[in-house]
Amino acid sequence: MDRWSLNRLGLRRSWILLTQIATTTALALMAFLNPKTDFVPVFFGSLAFATVAATQRIATLGYTAEDLGSGERPLGAALLGWGWVVGHVIGGAVCLQLIEIVGWRPALLGLALLLAVFAGWVFAIPEPLHCMSRVRSPQRPSIFPILLNNGMWTTAALVAPGVIRIALAFAMVQLRLVDLGFAAADIGWIGALSNVVTYTIIAPATSAILTRMAPNRGVIWGCAVLAIGFGALAIIDRYVVVRVSAAASVGIVFAALAVQHVIFTNWFLALARPGKAGTDGAF
Repeated sequence: MDRWSLNRLGLRRSWILLTQIATTTALALMAFLNPKTDFVPVFFGSLAFATVAATQRIATLGYTAEDLGSGERPLGAALLGWGWVVGHVIGGAVCLQLIEIVGWRPALLGLALLLAVFAGWVFAIPEPLHCMSRVRSPQRPSIFPILLNNGMWTTAALVAPGVIRIALAFAMVQLRLVDLGFAAADIGWIGALSNVVTYTIIAPATSAILTRMAPNRGVIWGCAVLAIGFGALAIIDRYVVVRVSAAASVGIVFAALAVQHVIFTNWFLALARPGKAGTDGAF
């Protein structure tokens, strides 16, 4: 993805457009499956959907790393998170609600149509100047450029424990809501509203703090905040009704996700190298 441009849109935009079309197609095909009986096809469809979405994230991070200046990165990281919030509200709450109202196929086809409309936004944004200069003066990057980026290996070692904790907590809080009898759409709305609140308040506050410190210090500061948040998870059940504490724990986990996203994305953007940002993002 750092090496080949797919069409005249340029290196980053061409990959973003291709993956957006692929996610639209995968979702439209999944609409014609029955989730109650076609479990294996739905699973593999979801796997394909998630794989293409992860690939699109690599292209998007490559675009962001090459388009934002050093002073713009903390706010840019928060705005990237806000894009995720919008997607979570549409896909994780509105779509689940529509499935309950109109059924699986109309809801997924409607979401696929919306994704197709979003794909058109690629034509309204410029290709990063660095990528445009590469088209005029093409360079052949190393096949394994990540091996030369020691900062990324150090980052992986530092970040992995925090990511594992949050990933486990993210899965458990939703399963707990299922066990307590919350409907799927209700769980979606709890997560979506938690996302909106945390990314409206906590993510901008985190980016404002990061503008006043070096990215590596921001990682250390952010990990300390995450530790406080997970300490709150251990205490909240003792003082609040179980259904309320279960919903509140979702908010705590999403707050941790907001902090993690901003500090780690800002750190990544500081380490990503022009011309190799997609590779760095994948790593």
